[in-house]
Amino acid sequence: MISSDAAFTDDEELQVSAAKVALANGTGSSCQAYIAEAGSGAGVSYAITASGPTTLTLSGSPSNVVSTFWVYKTITQDITKSTAGATMASGNRILTLRDADAALNPYALPDTTDATGSDTYGKDGYWFDKAALRAAVRGGNFNNTGNAGVFALRLRSTPSDASDSLGFRACKVR
Repeated sequence: MISSDAAFTDDEELQVSAAKVALANGTGSSCQAYIAEAGSGAGVSYAITASGPTTLTLSGSPSNVVSTFWVYKTITQDITKSTAGATMASGNRILTLRDADAALNPYALPDTTDATGSDTYGKDGYWFDKAALRAAVRGGNFNNTGNAGVFALRLRSTPSDASDSLGFRACKVR
């Protein structure tokens, strides 16, 4: 949790550093840090460049709040606005893996085997409700394993929600 005037520290700095590594290994201007509360609640994406800082500072409106943020890398425009539940149009097919980032390729969707553009992956999509603050759950949740994976990011629950579908593994450092 970060106040509106605090610098991102520790894990947050590491995420920005990791995004800079992905930027160097992949496609140029696609790394972004998204802050949902910036821009008076409209959300703002900030470009991460190879020469940019690894520490970001939040300031301005809204003040004195907890900020939701994440670092992401868009490989190319594979996402288009569509009606919820609609089948992906043939023009939006995934024909090749479009990233040179060798570290991420084993975990990404492979290319389709259908050159006609059939939606081999079904109704893949990205849904986000910005009407309220959401908690980001990386990797999926226990009761929805079909949608879980290294690239899964679930933005459904509020930060105050409690559920038996979320958890963690305890560890002990000796």
